[in-house]
Amino acid sequence: MDGSRRRSSYTQQVDAALDRIQRAREQVTARPPSAENSQRLAELADAEASWWETLSEHSRVRVHWRAALAARERAQRVARGWRRRAAWQRTSEPRPRPTAIGAAA
Repeated sequence: MDGSRRRSSYTQQVDAALDRIQRAREQVTARPPSAENSQRLAELADAEASWWETLSEHSRVRVHWRAALAARERAQRVARGWRRRAAWQRTSEPRPRPTAIGAAA
């Protein structure tokens, strides 16, 4: 197999992985917001960043390399945002209120 076919196959593999991540993201965002969902979205963004980094490492064309690095940086920023949101949700989610002593049940 020549180099161009190998690269084509590789980019198809990356493209398929990014499509799977997008579908998973759509499923998570269809659910009600929660700390668990925000954490899952952070994990998906981390996975996306990893695929973009892998693509940049295999890019032979400078503009493709730069685009992949920019996409990786964006995905990393998105992951940090979702992690911050998950942490906030964990501390802000309603907790059962304690009942006052002697309160009517």
